[in-house]
Amino acid sequence: MEVSNLKREYSFLQAGGEMGALTRSYNWAQTSIGSIDQWPQSLRTTLGIVLHSAFPMFLFWGDELLCFYNDAFRPSLGNEGKHPALGKPGKLVWPEIWAFIGPLIEKVKTTGEPVWYKNQLVPFYRNGKLENIYWTFSYSPAYGDSGKINGVFVTCTETTREVDAMQQLRASTSRFNDLIEQSPVACCLFTGRDMVIEVANPTMIGYWGKGNSVIGKPLREALPELIGQPFLQILDEVFTTGEAYEAKDARAELIVNGVPGIYYFDFTYKAIRNEYGEIYGVMDTAVDVTEKVLAQRKIEEADEKVQMAIQSAKLGTYEINLITGKIITSERMNEIWGLDHPISRAQFIDAIHPDDQQARLEANQQAAQNGSLVYEARVVWKDGSQHWVRLSGKVLYDDKGQAITLIGVVQDISELKFFAEELKKQVSARTKELENAQISLQVANQYLQRIINQFESALASLIPVYEGNKIVDFYFKMTNLAYQAYSNLAPDKIQNKKVSDVFPGYFQTDAFEKYIETFETGKTNQWELHYNLDGLDVYLQVIASKMEQEVVINFSDVTTLKTLQLDLLQKVKELERSNEELQQFAHVASHDLKEPVRKIKTFGSRLMMDFGHELPEKARLYMQKMEKATDRIYNMIDGVLLYSSLNITDQPIDCVDVNKLIQNICDDLEILIQQKEAVIRWKDLPTLEGSPLLLYQLFYNLVNNALKFAKANVAPVIEISAELVSSTSNGEFAIIRVQDNGIGFDQKFADAIFKTFVRLNTKDQYEGTGLGLALCQKIAERFGGAIQAEGKEGEGAVFSVLLPMIQTCTKTILLG
Repeated sequence: MEVSNLKREYSFLQAGGEMGALTRSYNWAQTSIGSIDQWPQSLRTTLGIVLHSAFPMFLFWGDELLCFYNDAFRPSLGNEGKHPALGKPGKLVWPEIWAFIGPLIEKVKTTGEPVWYKNQLVPFYRNGKLENIYWTFSYSPAYGDSGKINGVFVTCTETTREVDAMQQLRASTSRFNDLIEQSPVACCLFTGRDMVIEVANPTMIGYWGKGNSVIGKPLREALPELIGQPFLQILDEVFTTGEAYEAKDARAELIVNGVPGIYYFDFTYKAIRNEYGEIYGVMDTAVDVTEKVLAQRKIEEADEKVQMAIQSAKLGTYEINLITGKIITSERMNEIWGLDHPISRAQFIDAIHPDDQQARLEANQQAAQNGSLVYEARVVWKDGSQHWVRLSGKVLYDDKGQAITLIGVVQDISELKFFAEELKKQVSARTKELENAQISLQVANQYLQRIINQFESALASLIPVYEGNKIVDFYFKMTNLAYQAYSNLAPDKIQNKKVSDVFPGYFQTDAFEKYIETFETGKTNQWELHYNLDGLDVYLQVIASKMEQEVVINFSDVTTLKTLQLDLLQKVKELERSNEELQQFAHVASHDLKEPVRKIKTFGSRLMMDFGHELPEKARLYMQKMEKATDRIYNMIDGVLLYSSLNITDQPIDCVDVNKLIQNICDDLEILIQQKEAVIRWKDLPTLEGSPLLLYQLFYNLVNNALKFAKANVAPVIEISAELVSSTSNGEFAIIRVQDNGIGFDQKFADAIFKTFVRLNTKDQYEGTGLGLALCQKIAERFGGAIQAEGKEGEGAVFSVLLPMIQTCTKTILLG
């Protein structure tokens, strides 16, 4: 057949690359489907699609399931394998997997339903060997011209690389999780924008104090106390920018095991990326430096030369293939080793100081037995400098128990070592104690002991003693010198002794139960304790608070104060009894005094009534003066009785509208106001708590005084106003001012006019008992207020009354 005719009649076979050429040259006449000119149109159409597609495709056709495929599928057959499989029956081409794909093909041909698999393992022979190959493929029915299924159309893509990469990622993730679990410092991984806690080692879980329930939760939900603190925002910035964040001595407020507290951490946030370079999480490594920070602060106050700065452990990671010797290191690992590039295992070992090689060898021998590697050594950098490091690792085994991998972390501890050396020079007497960083806590405790010894009040730190799950006693962890006055034991002698051994009688008081309540609930208790046991008779003001797993007690000796208080109570009772007797006397005396005065007034009135017309003018004047004198005596007796009985009078407290109160006073003084042609003005006066009767008496006296001490031939004008003031500790008060245009007074007498029987004017000019203003002051003070006067001779006076809006009886308020 001529080529021109082939192009004209069989255009579906044109082009198609290598497989198109092979298809055109193949001797199809010797196959079951015959020569090309005998092929049905459905085969030609389907094959045209296969050969001209850039996607891998394969076609089984006819009863023998003859094979067709395109150039895109060709690489999957390998170099030394099944190619060329063109025109061969499928069962002969794929014998090693026919048991799997044969039933699938038959199912598609029989039912017409397609099948689809993702990442399916279908191993077959290629490249001179049997290989494990993963496929994502679909088998679909290929219909002939008659409408029957004549073949199976295969679209497929090989996913071996993707599956291998996924498996490697899982293995890497497993190693990464193991690395976190084995890290000597707290580590965790947050994923996603919500910072979901993906994995966290026990150290980190312990820092949080919430248990393993936090795994899988967003950090904001797992640790809600972080809201408002900077950590969530920093994590979001690291996740967004990919820039690592490192902090030292960072303050954090956490609720650990249900107890709020303040902690300090050295921590690093580092973005974690996937194989595509995308950030999917943040790695958090942290070291609790709370004890160090607190110790530093206390030690620096005592001795600036001793710097207890234990820096955060910056970790590097490594992985060693124990079979091949290949080592994988992180950038931080290379930095610690003094290199700016990845290192080989030989470089890894050679960098260790010769004097520390034996320690490395012994640690590796130990690791071969127990699977854990831990040792410290010096690393020598290229510049000759030496750096101390601590290495930790874990051996991984295969299914046969053979050690195959060592993974671990390395920490630069140079600063810790150098610090220990410096501390060793400064505190030579404590050389043995400086073998680890716990010296900072010991020094801090000693310094704390010196501080608490300066307190005058007694302090003690108690640890519970258990029998089973029940607290049966406490023992002393720490006391100060002030405590020695009660225990007769110095702080170093009482330490670790049971409380009951020192104070056997404390079980008979409520102190033991209070200590238990404080420890179990975390609630601070404060109470007064009369300890009249074990040779002591003292009154103590006790405060018990929980701190970590201890109960800290602080008590002040109030024995002297209590004794004075009891004496004072006794004297108050005696004074009350004396006042009661005095009040009874005042009532009797006033009654006895009133009776003769009343008779003098009565008989004087009768004398004037019966014989007044017979008496000379001068005698009648004398009689009038005598009658006025008896009135003054009568009023004075009533004033003394009212003044003396004010403190003991039990007056009910009610809400008093001062506007209505002034109106009632004006009604009662109506005749006097008309006589004087007085003008009394008031507006917007407050409503406050008090006794209506006593407040009436107070303002009645002030208004009456303003009318009484008016200027001659000048109509009195009385202005009553008010303003509200606030006190941060005593609430809201009202200042009510009564201002007049009367005769006024010299300001130097502003305090004297409130004393009993004090008068600035003669009795002949102005009537009165000298008790009115004293009574006003006493009423104001009774309600927790005060009164003051301002005046100027000839220009009137202003009386300012300070009264609380709500009765709290606070008497320490001054007028502003």
